[in-house]
Amino acid sequence: MDMRRWIGIGAALTLTLGVILAHPGIVRAQEKCVPVYVRSHAGVQPEILNVAKGDCVVWINWTRGEDVRVIFREGKKCADMTKAPVRFKPDFSGCFLTDYLNFGETSSLVFVEAGKFDYEVEFGSAPGGLYGPGRTIITGSIVVK
Repeated sequence: MDMRRWIGIGAALTLTLGVILAHPGIVRAQEKCVPVYVRSHAGVQPEILNVAKGDCVVWINWTRGEDVRVIFREGKKCADMTKAPVRFKPDFSGCFLTDYLNFGETSSLVFVEAGKFDYEVEFGSAPGGLYGPGRTIITGSIVVK
């Protein structure tokens, strides 16, 4: 293939990507990710989060010196009513949990059906962790309207 053809293919791909990223539905989806901050053993912020169907919820470990993991234990209901898990995996109940997230790491789920989804955040002490050995669990809820 000659160089002019490669340049044409590159320009077409760049234009296509620009059109896709400029589409209002895609931009709106990016604006609809809502953060939940895991700040300490005292809780998550916000503890109860209200979102609309189709919203993405992102958990952020904002606790220095602690690893955390997010656990949903609602089985099939949770698995059927969510999609696009990022850094979540199926757990024994049929729903989702994350591996331990280091400071600044994130995980996310998109909630596609109305309902209330309770979750737990488990703290596992990183070496030299602020809260010592053992585990602590705090809870939060996602309410999808």
